[in-house]
Amino acid sequence: MAQARADDGQRDEGRKSILEEKVPAEENAKRADHLQRVAKAADMTTEDVESLGMTDDELAIFASAFGDTDEPKDTAPQISDDDELIEEGGEPHLFHETVEGMTDELAGLRRERGGRLSSLDVGARGSQARTNHRRVAEWDGVTLRSTLHPEAAAVRDRLADAARDGDWQTVFRILDESPSWANSAGLERHRGYAPLHQAAWHGATVETVERLLSYGAWRTLRTSSGDRPIDIAARRGHRHLTRVLSPEVKHPLSRDVLARLQRSFHNLIREIADPEDGRGPDLPTRERLRLPELEVLTELGRPACWFPVPGMYGGFLFELQGAELIVDSWVRVVEGSERTHHITVDGVRLEGAWAATGTERWTYATGGNVFSSPAVVGGTVYVGSDDGKVYALDAATGAKKWAHATGGAVFSSPAVVDGTVYCGSTDHTLYALHAATGSKRWTYTTGGTIGSSPAVVGGTVYVGSDDGKVYALDAATGTERWTYTTGGAVWSSPAVIGDTVYVGSDDHTLYALDAAAGVERWTHTTRSRIFSSPAVVDGTVYAGSDDGKVYALDAATGTERWTYTTGGPVRSSPTVVDGTVYIGSNDHTLYALDAATGTERWTCTTAAAVDSSPAVVDGTVYVGSNDHGLYMLNATTGTERWIYPTGGAVRSSPAIVDGTVYVGSNHGIGKNDPTLFAVDTATGAGLAS
Repeated sequence: MAQARADDGQRDEGRKSILEEKVPAEENAKRADHLQRVAKAADMTTEDVESLGMTDDELAIFASAFGDTDEPKDTAPQISDDDELIEEGGEPHLFHETVEGMTDELAGLRRERGGRLSSLDVGARGSQARTNHRRVAEWDGVTLRSTLHPEAAAVRDRLADAARDGDWQTVFRILDESPSWANSAGLERHRGYAPLHQAAWHGATVETVERLLSYGAWRTLRTSSGDRPIDIAARRGHRHLTRVLSPEVKHPLSRDVLARLQRSFHNLIREIADPEDGRGPDLPTRERLRLPELEVLTELGRPACWFPVPGMYGGFLFELQGAELIVDSWVRVVEGSERTHHITVDGVRLEGAWAATGTERWTYATGGNVFSSPAVVGGTVYVGSDDGKVYALDAATGAKKWAHATGGAVFSSPAVVDGTVYCGSTDHTLYALHAATGSKRWTYTTGGTIGSSPAVVGGTVYVGSDDGKVYALDAATGTERWTYTTGGAVWSSPAVIGDTVYVGSDDHTLYALDAAAGVERWTHTTRSRIFSSPAVVDGTVYAGSDDGKVYALDAATGTERWTYTTGGPVRSSPTVVDGTVYIGSNDHTLYALDAATGTERWTCTTAAAVDSSPAVVDGTVYVGSNDHGLYMLNATTGTERWIYPTGGAVRSSPAIVDGTVYVGSNHGIGKNDPTLFAVDTATGAGLAS
């Protein structure tokens, strides 16, 4: 055994000499990267920053606070619980909780060390970068090499290789520089082994394991197959590690409660860090992020963790308080995006938003998410679900009257005319169903998914398909009257005014077609696809585009009257009432614009994209947000009257009938959660059967 350890020591010394040759280059590269990040944030040159004479540790702190969230932040030294960094001279250097504080600190450092002040107030940038989280443990969800800077990815690879090979001196040297990588698994390695798992597999010494723990390694962290370090050690027969690897649970919760909180938390992450359109993979899925596991919180002194999300320009600070998970989230580039959600086994609540009380009416759980907007006709609510069914529910009680199964998800919103329900499905089919019974009257098959919602006017059904066509069908028989081929998928829903059909396409174009013959009258091209459905009022066509603009066009000629630029793709469809255009954007905002000029009247910022199309009734705007809220706003001022929490993203558009607003949402915690809601318009209280 002594000889083996001696040999190990010789190998370690050999590796050490090789590593020492690389360390200066790595440290120089890190310092250069930190200089660039701080200089960019503070509007200084790198020479100006260098002239301040900051140590590597000081520079790392500022770079960690200022740097983009899709860059590694692990080079900052560990900070003590009282947020002080003790420098070599023994004097404490205060580490501020916010970037605003960091910018003030940097300005003071400039003055103190004679550096030149920028012409730009450094505090201005800080106000855009909300990093109010304290220096708590950090969950590293990065798994793709492409997410990191090449230099950082190379160091991560060396860390994973060293842990795999049992080269603990190299592991410790890297963790000395980047202690928050103590729980990081290898990039693009499917087993999910962090250094402590590798130590358990190798049967490393107790001293080695204790040193890994001193960097913050978690005993409760599981691999991709669900193994904790102690499980691996036990399976490998390394009994000497049993005591040191046994989790010290300081905040006990049952596995069932943790699992339910975690499912809801992961849903919330996906909704807030959602992609632009909500139909493709969400950002965490695209980046293959490993989402936080709440079990690790149970062993921490303060059961809190920070989860930065690359590409979101922000992240999530989550903390256990008893059986409740408190989640602070924000997007740095969206002012006012900070939100606090409270997650329990009963659901998700947005802090401060749910003040309304009242008597519930009902909720209903379909078997899937409800993107479809409900139609309320004759005391019945008709709506589609991505479980593949069209539902008819009693408007007063929520009791199911019937459900008709299609062959695909139903994103299309039903149109109910003369006792018939018309609705499309992703099985390429338009369905005409008997409104009283749900029995099939006729079907018509297109060449692609039907996400467009049908318009029924003058005995004709107009609908788009992602085969690129607009269809006109006989409403009584389903017989085709005409088709018109655009240059892209048609998810936009047609608006039929007089003898003209207006509809958008993924080919970036808004079309005006003759309603009787399908002949093109005019087109107007935007800079991106048109998912939004047009509204036509007083001779003007209003529509949004993925280019971020709201367009107002002359209905007769297509001539542009005005445009208004939002901060993100506009998938919401406009509602025009009393000279005001109400429309949402993926920049998290609902806009109220003057219908004649496009001048902004007011805005309301939510915590996520507004894909829902607003409804305006009796001076009140009702609209959903992907932040799970159904909003009720004063139509004149935009002032919030109440917000109702559905538990899932609200892309459905509300329908208001007889003092009740009906709206669909995505799932909350589980598949049995409600996805259709009847809400009292006076109080915003959800209504339970």
